[in-house]
Amino acid sequence: MCADINECNFPDQYPCHGICSNIIGDYDCSCKSATQSADPKRKTCVFKNQN
Repeated sequence: MCADINECNFPDQYPCHGICSNIIGDYDCSCKSATQSADPKRKTCVFKNQN
C-alpha cells in the first residue's frame, strides 16, 4: 500500500519559497499576494513589478 507524505514538511528535498500545500502524491507551491512565480520548476516567487 502507498502512503502520501507531506512534502511541505521536508523543505530541503521539496523546496517552496511561497505557500506550500500538500496534495495527494505531490505538493503545490503558490505565491503570496503581491508576488508572482519566477521559476515554476524551482518553485520560487518574486515581487510583482509595481510600475
